[in-house]
Amino acid sequence: MRPELLATVHGTVSLVELTDDRLDAALAALPAAEQALARSLAPLRRRELVAGRTALHATLAELAPEHAGAPILADDRG
Repeated sequence: MRPELLATVHGTVSLVELTDDRLDAALAALPAAEQALARSLAPLRRRELVAGRTALHATLAELAPEHAGAPILADDRG
């Protein structure tokens, strides 16, 4: 999935359309640790996390491909 990247005065904005029929595939494409996190959430929050992580990974694939497959998780700093 290729994001639409928009340059703004605040930085780059990434847009990814994730329709209902692509949600399961998008979840399966996330790293295992992110999949586990998503599955622990309520359905609405899960959808938001999957959509956000999908956009982040798609953007990383475009701008920093060496980091695209790494899980994006909270740590002790947030």
